[in-house]
Amino acid sequence: MSAQDFKTKHSLRRHHSECKQLQQQKIARLHGIEDTSKHYYNKHHALDCGNPQCPVCGNPRRTHKHTLTYQEQKFYQYVEDKDDNTPTSGNATDQP
Repeated sequence: MSAQDFKTKHSLRRHHSECKQLQQQKIARLHGIEDTSKHYYNKHHALDCGNPQCPVCGNPRRTHKHTLTYQEQKFYQYVEDKDDNTPTSGNATDQP
């Protein structure tokens, strides 16, 4: 790759990063969170409080002990649907 390609990729990466930071800053302003520098939102989301016990920000396995995660629910639903729709082998000996 040439130097121009590296410059293009670098500038595009910085542009995307800046757009994401401005978007998080806009979300924070809409929810009444005090205005901090846009660089604060480089690796932090505006509505993430950082408390692991928070039902919104925390791990669902730790905060909602009685429920399954969305991925686990999809998996179990897939397994149940698969078990209900198991076709027969289609051999001639299976038919009456």
